[in-house]
Amino acid sequence: MRELNFNNLKKDYMRVVLADAAQTTLDIKMATKETITELLGNYSQYINLKKTDLTDLDYQEVMTDLYTLCATLLSYNRQGKTFTAANVKEMWDEDDLTYFLKAYVAFVNETVRSKNLLSRSIQ
Repeated sequence: MRELNFNNLKKDYMRVVLADAAQTTLDIKMATKETITELLGNYSQYINLKKTDLTDLDYQEVMTDLYTLCATLLSYNRQGKTFTAANVKEMWDEDDLTYFLKAYVAFVNETVRSKNLLSRSIQ
């Protein structure tokens, strides 16, 4: 008899080491479909955003949305740590947000490409 045991499925994670004193390590999981859709739907706008393209008020709104999105993504971690937009804003500047988003999108793309039942290892 064949068995599909979800406890033995290999899951993909993206390891992130924070630049804090403890060098906190997080294993970031794949986010929900809704969060991924939000990220990918706005990704090119986020990456190509220039402050001169927006009013100060609009720019601050976009940055708040970005910090909130990154906090949500960081909170999908195996360690169970949760993050708020304020936490992320304290840790990262705008360049750090861009680096994280690029790395996370690459992780999502790689995971989605390789994610079919036959290519996942079942023990």
